This record gives sequence, structure tokens and C-alpha cells, in this order.
Amino acid sequence: MRVKQVLNNSVVLGMDDAGVEVILLGPGIGFRSKAGDRIDPAAAQRTFVPEGIGSIERLAAMVEEISIDAVAAAEEVMRAGRDRLGNHVTARILIPLADHLGFALRRAHEGLAIEYPLRSELSYLYPAELQFGHEALDIIERRTGTRLPAVEAVPIAMHFVNAQFGSEDMRDYARMTDALQRILRIVEEEYGIPFDEDSVDVARFVTHLRFLIVRNRQRQQTPVPTSVAGDADVLLETVRISRPRQYASAQRIAALLEAIYSWPVDGDELLYLSLHVARLTAAHGATGESPGRR
Repeated sequence: MRVKQVLNNSVVLGMDDAGVEVILLGPGIGFRSKAGDRIDPAAAQRTFVPEGIGSIERLAAMVEEISIDAVAAAEEVMRAGRDRLGNHVTARILIPLADHLGFALRRAHEGLAIEYPLRSELSYLYPAELQFGHEALDIIERRTGTRLPAVEAVPIAMHFVNAQFGSEDMRDYARMTDALQRILRIVEEEYGIPFDEDSVDVARFVTHLRFLIVRNRQRQQTPVPTSVAGDADVLLETVRISRPRQYASAQRIAALLEAIYSWPVDGDELLYLSLHVARLTAAHGATGESPGRR
């Protein structure tokens, strides 16, 4: 193993004999080292491959303030999350997750509490990620000896939600969750029905909305099945006539998304939104009449 770059006294970017870059973490491991020097991997407390990790300089700045135990705990949580949730979980989340754990561990040692306002929304919008967030608390306790409060499962889950949608910014999660909540309220207010948040139909509706947001945020074309694409305008007009309230709800949803994200919802997506609203409301016993006419 040779030193490729000394990031600081605690972090070295190395390269093994196969030419694979690795991050070596350990107190003093970079002291008096320079590029090209041989380095013993056994001198590192933690070693990992920086796959898709982004800026290595960012990692160096992070470990100046965060303990290696927090980085190690984040790495173990990340790997367990990949096994549990899927291969979309990559080392890209390591830096923001370790950064969060460092502050969370510090708060726990100082006896400080914090609340997360999106806790209830997370429980039904992203149940798998939230469940893993609670499991991650056990990993962190085993690794660091500190038991974080149960509420810390929420921000940990948020990191894995962001991994699913290719984002490291917690604000993206908050904005998406706010959008989903406001969309569900549009339909609830229009039809005067309470939703069963654990139902398959709500899950399908939310999943469609989530991927609609992600596709447009990434500026990708909305995939339209070949059998539908040529007749999309005709189908949309048919839905507008046969399901006017569902179509109107879809228009309100489209307007909300345009206001939040500053991108237009095209006719194809308006069609699918109308159909999803129709499925959702039918499953919850709503009629085509307004609540006042029942």
C-alpha cells in the first residue's frame, strides 16, 4: 500500500497494489507521510473503498471534528442499510450520515433532546427506511457504546430515503415530504374522505408521486407505454369527460408541483395522475359527487 495523498493527520488516501484507492483513517496516520510513501494498512483503525463518496477533501474536513467511532458506525450502518434496503444505498451517504451521527452522539452525551417534525409522515411514506432507522440504533450502540434516543431513527431513515432518490440534501427530503402531504390533503379535502395510511392504494399513489418528482427533478422524460403514448391525448380527454372531479384534482396537483418545483407537468403525467386519483378515491369509497351532495 502506498500513499496517494495525505488529507490530514488522521486521513490518508492510499492505493493498493491493484491500483484501488482506499481511505485509511487513524490518529496520526498521515503525520510525516507524503505521496509515494509505503504505508502499513494495519496502522489504520478503519479502511474502506471511497466508492462514489464525492469530495475526498470533504471527508478530510469532516473527520477533523467527528470521531473515527462515528465514521465507523456510519460505515457499518451504511453497509447494513444496503443489505436491507437495496444496492441504491452507496458510500455517497457516508459523509452526511457520519456528520449527523457525530452531532447526535454529542447531543446524547450532553443530555440534549431534539424533535423531528416529519416523524409521523415518515412512518407511512417510508416505512421500510424508518424500520431500518430503528435497527441502526442498535448498530450504533454496539459500535459506540451510546444509545441514541428512539427519535434519531427518523433522520437516519431520511438519509436512506435520500439515497433512494439520488440526493444527499436533507432539504430535498423535507420538500418532497411536504409536497406529498399537501397533495394528499388536496384529495382528502376534495372528496371529504380520511385515508387509510397503511393501505396499498395510498402506497401506490405516493410511490407514483415520488417517482414523478424524481423523474422531473432529474429532467428525464416520463416513460409512457408504447400502447398508450399515441392515444394519450384521446385518453386524457376521455378521462376529463368521464372523471371530471378526478381530472380537476389532478390539475390542482399539477399546479402545486409546478409551484413547488418550477417544472411543468405534461399531459401524459396529468393522465396518470387522474387515473391514480380515481383509483385511490374509488378504493376509499368516494363517489363522483362532492361531499355536500351525498
